[in-house]
Amino acid sequence: MKKLLLLVVVVVVLAAGALALLNFVFDKEKTKTHTVSGEVTEIVVKSQSGDVDLVPGGDQVEVRETQHYVFDKPKLERDVSGGVLTLESDCSAKLALKCYSDLRVTVPAGIKVTVKADSGDVDARAIDVRNAHLESDSGDVRLDLVGRQTLAWAHADSGDVEVVTRDAQAIDAQTDSGDVDVDADGAPRKIVAITDSGDVDVALQAGPYAIDADSDSGDALVEGLQRNDDAPQSIQARTDSGDVKLRAR
Repeated sequence: MKKLLLLVVVVVVLAAGALALLNFVFDKEKTKTHTVSGEVTEIVVKSQSGDVDLVPGGDQVEVRETQHYVFDKPKLERDVSGGVLTLESDCSAKLALKCYSDLRVTVPAGIKVTVKADSGDVDARAIDVRNAHLESDSGDVRLDLVGRQTLAWAHADSGDVEVVTRDAQAIDAQTDSGDVDVDADGAPRKIVAITDSGDVDVALQAGPYAIDADSDSGDALVEGLQRNDDAPQSIQARTDSGDVKLRAR
């Protein structure tokens, strides 16, 4: 029985090594650029694997697709309907061979953006949008916003979450495993910053807030902010394992 188990382990190790060698030796990279014509009022990105970057842009949306693959190429479906641009990147490659696309999307001011990534980092840098909704199942999420938003929403299942806003009415930043950092200018009416495992750091303007700050295993500190349960602005900051810090900017 022990010999059989040892044989199985050897086969698994050899197979993993062979796949790693294939991915390294036959790795291919190809970059394409797509320009989207017509008015776009909302961008929806669905990515199976790969990083998604959102950057400021003009009136036209430009999508830079960088493919990484061994044999089967990843596919990017593009559709514009009713002003909504949907980008969907996926791959049907088998045997765990490398196959994914990194996307870089220029974002016009004043629109809405939604990103759902199964695996990969999501990074929005200094974009001016109406609402932002970013999510990654496995990867970091960074949301840096200018202008004014109704909602800034950034979630991850496994990864760090960072949100920077100038004037957002509501901020929701959460992860199951990772740190949560929020830097909020303006006067958001509600901030939610939660992680199951990791530290929470929230910086915002001094003033009165209805504060719920708690850590099951760690410290919960409030510096330079006034606690007032009747205040119209609220902060909910929690972690099961890690430290919580709320501070005046």
